[in-house]
Amino acid sequence: MFFWLIYLLVSFYIAYVAANYFHSKLKILFFVITFILLITPSTIEVGSTRMAPSIFVFIYDIFLERNFSLRSLRPILLSIPSSLILLSIFLIFKKKFF
Repeated sequence: MFFWLIYLLVSFYIAYVAANYFHSKLKILFFVITFILLITPSTIEVGSTRMAPSIFVFIYDIFLERNFSLRSLRPILLSIPSSLILLSIFLIFKKKFF
């Protein structure tokens, strides 16, 4: 559990630093996408309950196991659109009331 906390903080920092290279209007969008890509968990194996970041599980499957499967990317396909919808609702709310 402590490793996930450290990984979460490092992912936040990486997304923040990477977002600083973009224009101010795209900064928050790129930050959210990068952060979600880095922290979305996926199961390591089919029957396992152990979790790991899904992008790294996908890379591990391709390069080390020679298994091209999009199973590990399914959580990302669910989390990116939902986070973008929440971000757009937040920005609309912020624009109207603040």
